[in-house]
Amino acid sequence: MKDLKRSLLASGMSLLLCIGLLVGTTFAWFSSSVTNNNNKITAGTLSMNAYVYSSSDTVVDGGTTVTAGQDKYYFGKTGQNLREDNSASINNTNFKPAKTYTKLYEVTNDGTLGFKFKFDFYNCFDGGLGTAVWFDFVPVNEDGNLSRNLNKKKLSQLETYLDDDNTGKILLKGEKQKYLFIYGTDLTEEEFNTNYGDKNFNFDIEIKAAQQEGEFAKLSKAKVLKEEITSVSDVDELMKYITNGNDVKSKITKSVKLEQLMTLEAGQKVELVIPEGITFDIANQLTCKDGFENLETNDLYEGSSAITVKNGATLKLTGGGVLKSDNFRVIKVENGGTLEIDGVTVKGSNGYAKGVYGIDSNGQLILKNTNVNVSTDNDIKPAKDEKIQPYGSKAYSVFIRGGSAKITDCNIDVVGATNGKDENSAIGIYLMGTNNVTLSGTTVNVAGEGKLYSLYNATENPIDVTKGMTLNGETFGNIKDGVVKEERGNEI
Repeated sequence: MKDLKRSLLASGMSLLLCIGLLVGTTFAWFSSSVTNNNNKITAGTLSMNAYVYSSSDTVVDGGTTVTAGQDKYYFGKTGQNLREDNSASINNTNFKPAKTYTKLYEVTNDGTLGFKFKFDFYNCFDGGLGTAVWFDFVPVNEDGNLSRNLNKKKLSQLETYLDDDNTGKILLKGEKQKYLFIYGTDLTEEEFNTNYGDKNFNFDIEIKAAQQEGEFAKLSKAKVLKEEITSVSDVDELMKYITNGNDVKSKITKSVKLEQLMTLEAGQKVELVIPEGITFDIANQLTCKDGFENLETNDLYEGSSAITVKNGATLKLTGGGVLKSDNFRVIKVENGGTLEIDGVTVKGSNGYAKGVYGIDSNGQLILKNTNVNVSTDNDIKPAKDEKIQPYGSKAYSVFIRGGSAKITDCNIDVVGATNGKDENSAIGIYLMGTNNVTLSGTTVNVAGEGKLYSLYNATENPIDVTKGMTLNGETFGNIKDGVVKEERGNEI
């Protein structure tokens, strides 16, 4: 049945634009990688195909010429069949502010039944380029002219651009429809290089189809996903349910790398079993050729979390496997959210100048038999301008901002930066605004430079250590003497 449902292609395109300044030159460039990873098939017996054609500097015999006012754009004769070829459809490695870039998308009806289809842009992440780069997405007439004049829009408008297109374009038997995707910037090279070096923008494209008189498939929020996750397509299905707000109870039986962030909305319950030997990797969505070693490329990533549990949502992780990420935070629990982990190892590692968080919770946190291992890049460089950031890098395994926390029989490890800055710090467990914390049977180990704390209590409340804890080799009993500030903290 799954194969039958997947007889219609919907192409998913992940576009990653990373702009940096080339040494010794006067222009910026894109370091880009794209995967067509969210391919979806949405209708039974209809036959839709989709192609992408690359641009050419001159007319191509048998190719397509698109006219946009006084400008002409040329495309090759043979396109990439997105149904058969899942490789990158956009791979721009030499973006120049003075140039315009184009791709030609084509949808064809190769079946006997008419259908309607629509494009969607989604999973957009405005990483700083949203106001610098413009785009347009325009239907092309059969004579090669655009169906309307170009209307430049900021990339920040991409996700909402097609929201009003609910009816779709109808294609009868043998018909095809082409679209020009065009983008560039009107900024000068100097403006662009000065203000937008090392910025990123991510988004996906999906083509949905339905029978002529039907409606585009919508996933009922009442449906719960209950199946094993064994392949990339299963991961796509998992994320479709989670993005739609559905409840999920699934087991991950093959190590996978998720190429998008995960957000749980109010009322949503997600339970994932990650067995021993399995790694569920939620990769950072933003990459830069220079890494994250200083503040010039760091501010963009400070708000990024691999998993976000919003108010009223619940995430439960069990099993003996590994959840890992190189995002700024692995898991963020907002006020009113609930995170429960039993047996899973949470690993966070990155090179952010401002630090790294394993679990950052402002909700209800329950950790049992859990390992939280967090480390920063030892080569993180100090900020070039100390007036901007006079502080060092901070690494937190478990940061409890508020709500409640119960941590039982866990291992908490954190390795901070070793870049020679006295202001560096590494904290195993940081208590900030909570008044309901229970810690028992847990070992905390801290390493790095600067100020190191196994346990740091910045609240006005005592800490109940019911069965004793081991903090870097020294066992502590009940701590009920009030505030533990920096000068009284467990500094190693």
